[in-house]
Amino acid sequence: MRVASDMEYVDGTLSCRNGHCCGRRDDDAAAEHISLTSRITGPHTPSIAQQTDTTSVDRSTAGYDSLSCSSRKRKLVLHFDVRNTILVSDSATRDNVEQALNSFLTGVTWGREEPTGWVWYSDQPSLRAPCSDVITYYKSRERELVRSPEDRVRLRHITSDFTSQPIGRKFRKYFDEHLRLLKWNIATSPTNHFRCDKPDSVVASSIHNAPTTTKPEVVLVDRKLTIVGADGRLYHYLLPSFIKMLYDLQADGTRFSVILRTYGVDAPKVLDSIAHIVAGNHPLFPGKLAIEVNRQPGRIRRQPGGCVRCELPPTANGIDMSPSSVMLEKDADIYRYMSDVDGICGFVDDFQFWQEHNYAHSDGKPLWIDLADRDVQHIFFDDNIRVAEAEGIVDVRLFDHNCIATSSSDCRAVARSLSIEEMVPFENVCLVQADLLDCMSNVDYFINMVRQCEMNYSDWLHQRQRSVTLH
Repeated sequence: MRVASDMEYVDGTLSCRNGHCCGRRDDDAAAEHISLTSRITGPHTPSIAQQTDTTSVDRSTAGYDSLSCSSRKRKLVLHFDVRNTILVSDSATRDNVEQALNSFLTGVTWGREEPTGWVWYSDQPSLRAPCSDVITYYKSRERELVRSPEDRVRLRHITSDFTSQPIGRKFRKYFDEHLRLLKWNIATSPTNHFRCDKPDSVVASSIHNAPTTTKPEVVLVDRKLTIVGADGRLYHYLLPSFIKMLYDLQADGTRFSVILRTYGVDAPKVLDSIAHIVAGNHPLFPGKLAIEVNRQPGRIRRQPGGCVRCELPPTANGIDMSPSSVMLEKDADIYRYMSDVDGICGFVDDFQFWQEHNYAHSDGKPLWIDLADRDVQHIFFDDNIRVAEAEGIVDVRLFDHNCIATSSSDCRAVARSLSIEEMVPFENVCLVQADLLDCMSNVDYFINMVRQCEMNYSDWLHQRQRSVTLH
């Protein structure tokens, strides 16, 4: 193996292209794959498997043409969790791709303990319970095993080979299917890339219908784009659906910024990978994006009494010459900063505080929302968002008064944490429970969900305005 700078070239067989498997499945396998797209609540477009033999797309049928001028002008601030949202691994726990995918599956498969033992009520993974009085397999083991933070290491170990155990074997086909979708088998051919100026269905169709080949080809390997699995194979580090969203948003002329929000230690590596990609180094997305990436994350620290301290990232070039970090402590100041962020940056949230407070949503990752600010929409993607459970991960902090109307020095607006019941209307508006399996199987998952949230937010604001006018 010859190494040249960050690149390596190895001989391999091109069984997949563009991160998705090529060739035709048998009917049963195809049906199973298509059924994966029905899990998430809210509209989204069909998976790649469904988008075949299409040469054009009527975007109005998906509701895209109904996006109002105000929503198109509104800036999007997109907050993204890292693990099991935009990548499938965890450097903090040293989970490889296979372990992370197995662990995720335990959180979307449902059953309950009965006198005869554990009984499954799921035939396929789903974000929502298939019926009442059931819990996920992960939650069942958590309740049984976890008595201290250290016990979570044991829990992670037990769930890391879920589909290889007898109890999880019925879900092995979903594990194998999505692991295959994540494989990195990209030849050095310059034609193997997405064209974001093509209709989405054409892109998806070209991926799915690409011919298979058994001829060994030179496979491009980039340490900032790939990760090695336990099987020694190469996999995509960042999901193509996340990367494609960045390119689609810029192509549409959308004003947007991205803020990574993680409890782990992955942020610098992820930000470095994104910077590498937008510089034009991804073979599937060869174009450059005019967007700045700050490779060094800031920190968000929770304080007793609901206070939050926000330590800003250093300067974009990673060099901070100031004697101390810039710290924001007022809700309004933090909201303004995050609303004004340009480009892509990240924050490490306060996992210890969340853990010490029994994983309550009100002590999780804070998200500030000001409904009076019509110029910005904040959207948070995280696989652990649970709008109907106390153990959620996002603390929605809503301003009851306009924090934008007053100057920074005079603004004393305080955002209050919403209850679980109050958070429900924000689902698929400002809060999206990321479905990892859909993120992997549908290359348009993120861009579709962003557009859906835009439309839902516009509708919601319009309804609120009508309600105020009528009263």
